[in-house]
Amino acid sequence: MEYLSKKEFNLRFLRELQCYPPKVARDLLRECRNDIRFGGWWYAQRRWGKFIGLDKKEDACPVCGSTDWWYRPASGLGGPGARLCGRCHPEPGTKVERSPVDLSYFTIEEGERMLAVWRQEGKSAIPLSQGVRCLDLEKFLAWPTNSEHVKVVKDWANKH
Repeated sequence: MEYLSKKEFNLRFLRELQCYPPKVARDLLRECRNDIRFGGWWYAQRRWGKFIGLDKKEDACPVCGSTDWWYRPASGLGGPGARLCGRCHPEPGTKVERSPVDLSYFTIEEGERMLAVWRQEGKSAIPLSQGVRCLDLEKFLAWPTNSEHVKVVKDWANKH
């Protein structure tokens, strides 16, 4: 396990805390400070190493292969923050150039059939995963970024 300087450890720890609601982040920060105070610096790094990502290499996004990550902070309403791929989930306010549609997700005929079913259903929202819905299927099919979501849409179209 690699050991970091105090500054690097603190920066990584604070970056990870952005993914949690404020009350949880405060409790985690207190716990880490107590580990440093009572167990020593090296003990804290060993204990919190997995939390700050010392066990992971800066990996590429499994969907698009990008290594451009950004952190969406926790919302004031208690929603958790997240580490997001900058290409699949662009940071608000940034312009992103995307590559053409990867047709390996679905054929043109399948896409047209899914759109026809969606229009017949009154252009209703399609649940993709917990808390994620597809509100505009035309835009979604134009730039699909998650093959699991495409499978969910295919299944939805087959059921209707």
